[in-house]
Amino acid sequence: AMLMSVGLPLPKKVFAHGWLTVNGQKISKSLGNAIDPREYVKKYGNDVVRYYLVRDIVFGKDGDFSEDNLIKRLNSDLANDYGNLLHRTLAMIQKHFDSTVPGIAELEEIDKNLLEQYENVKNKFIELMDNYKITDALDTLWQFISSLNKYFDETKPWVLAKEGNKERLGTVLTIVTESILKVATFVAPVMPDSSKDVYRRLSITEEFNKDFLDGWNILKGKTIIHGEPLFKKFEKKEEKPEKQEVKKMEQKQPENVVSMEELIDIDTFKKIDLRVAKILQAERVEKSEKLVKLQIDLGELGQRQIVAGIAQYYTPEELVGRTIIVVANLKPAKLMGLESRGMLLAAKKEGKLTLLTVSSEIEPGAKIS
Repeated sequence: AMLMSVGLPLPKKVFAHGWLTVNGQKISKSLGNAIDPREYVKKYGNDVVRYYLVRDIVFGKDGDFSEDNLIKRLNSDLANDYGNLLHRTLAMIQKHFDSTVPGIAELEEIDKNLLEQYENVKNKFIELMDNYKITDALDTLWQFISSLNKYFDETKPWVLAKEGNKERLGTVLTIVTESILKVATFVAPVMPDSSKDVYRRLSITEEFNKDFLDGWNILKGKTIIHGEPLFKKFEKKEEKPEKQEVKKMEQKQPENVVSMEELIDIDTFKKIDLRVAKILQAERVEKSEKLVKLQIDLGELGQRQIVAGIAQYYTPEELVGRTIIVVANLKPAKLMGLESRGMLLAAKKEGKLTLLTVSSEIEPGAKIS
């Protein structure tokens, strides 16, 4: 009304977030749960808080602030997925190429697939940002970071170094390094400080340059700076009561603990119905950092849903189409309100989890004995 009274045009678009809650509760004086973002910036850093707010609170919609979720984003997305990849890559360039980016030589099929994926991610990211879908844009970018980590693991640069295959090693390390440069350029509006740090480590003195989003071999011959990890994990210290409770449970029920020496007979083993299953659909469980909801095909047993705690090791996109092994005759259980009818098999060593899989030629529903 005031604008109209003086003949000024009305705004055609208003940029605002929705209602905010803290740990699922409304913010109020009586609850004493008002938060000061400056305190969190002091504790975790400017970029971490900015990333969490933009990643977890969708622009224009209601959102919930949770310090626990902020820590999970810091430890998982920033320290593990992004920062650790940069740290590992620069460490190998420092060790095997005297801190000089070697450059890209001949491309193999796995390289071409990654570069093609990047082009799709670039176009999608720009489109989403142009439409103010910042949360979706970051989600798209972190899917690419996940693919980068997978590429690093599958190309095995440590094996290439051991074999003395320096040309192939140089290509792999340069592709990862230049991909991280592109990620830092994309994410600069959200995390300017860490992006500047990435530029500094790659000996780039200019301000963020969108030209870096196109083309490869940009960094060939540049001197890198390894340095400290880009993000440091935050370890909470307030979880002792929960651990004590677990200890009590273990003391009360020692008979449930199965030792390695305990043997079972063949009849007991036969009670376990192991089947081959194909993953048809996969999606992360909302409000959970660990759980993934899977729709699987068990052949003659039909399709069913299982919920598995593998979100920290596999993205939904990596899971679809895999042929896995499941325990098919477990009693149904509920996790985060979702029914799970079965359990997939996986092996874990030194913090890394790997699904047990079989050849895709084996039909879903095949019995394992």
